Amino acid sequence: MLCLRVGVDPNATAAVGELPLIVALILPALALVHLKARRGKEAPGMVCFVICLALIVVVGTWIGYWASLASPECWAEDGGEGILGAPQMTEQRQEAFEESVRHSAAHFYAECLDTILLNVSSLPEAEQAEHFRGMTVHKCPGYEDLSAAQPELRMLELREATFGCSGLCQAKAPIWSPYKADSPACGPILDLFLMRIVARSGWLAANWALLCLLVVFALGVRIQLLKNGEHVRVLRL
Repeated sequence: MLCLRVGVDPNATAAVGELPLIVALILPALALVHLKARRGKEAPGMVCFVICLALIVVVGTWIGYWASLASPECWAEDGGEGILGAPQMTEQRQEAFEESVRHSAAHFYAECLDTILLNVSSLPEAEQAEHFRGMTVHKCPGYEDLSAAQPELRMLELREATFGCSGLCQAKAPIWSPYKADSPACGPILDLFLMRIVARSGWLAANWALLCLLVVFALGVRIQLLKNGEHVRVLRL
């Protein structure tokens, strides 16, 4: 369930992919083995159980690793400038993502606001404010075409709407949600989400599955030793 929760969260799958959904096959597999066992057919139930546990270990480790790698780290340096600190690959990916994708949406949004400002400049200030209250980039003509050409915008939109933030390490004016003067940066919020929810879920699932594997292995060894001891006793008799 921990892996499935990650697999159905679009904010999490943006970092770890959709591999966690593969664990949905575990319950049908175990149910099928149980059904065959009740019908008297020989079915390697323990082998299926061990394979399912091993799959959870792999998927949980995958979630924990990629969530940790994708988690941004922001700190203050050189006069309080927000800087992204993470592994080199993640840093370059995040910076390029923010600068190229978000910049195109921000530029498009700014041109849209300028056009609206020109159209309503002759109106009273109260009516002008009403036009801009709650204004988002969704209301700009042509945004659907822009988002269709750049699917990455959907992920930024989801992140901004879900966490109520804007920008990565430096707080910026929101694009996909109504303007707020105190809108925080997404970096620290995204870091907490990926590390304390996504990565933690993966490591918990992997650790518990590994513990179950060790218990099954220990029980198997114990049973085998008991069988060997009983066999030796019978031979002596």
